[in-house]
Amino acid sequence: MVDANGVNEKSDVLQQKIHAGQNEHLLIHGFEKSSVRTTLTYASYILSVGLIRLLFHWYPRLHLHATHRECALNRATKILAIDDYQGYESYFVQDVWKISTTDAW
Repeated sequence: MVDANGVNEKSDVLQQKIHAGQNEHLLIHGFEKSSVRTTLTYASYILSVGLIRLLFHWYPRLHLHATHRECALNRATKILAIDDYQGYESYFVQDVWKISTTDAW
């Protein structure tokens, strides 16, 4: 079901596309940490003498794909936001903060 803002309310949605305008779109993917991928990534840091870590510093979305697996947005610990403006894409990786009223007290 889609609400008035165009947001999909399904709990198992893997990505959300937001239309901001005719030439602008925002696509959001959810990711959760994978212990196997993280272990292999850290081993590759050691074997490459830190060169892979340097590459991941320059391209954070590659680091996200190397250490996390895609999941539903309601379970995500990190998100990948892809901003498409007139054919040019920008990638942003952010942590997810879960805030609820039951945690307030």
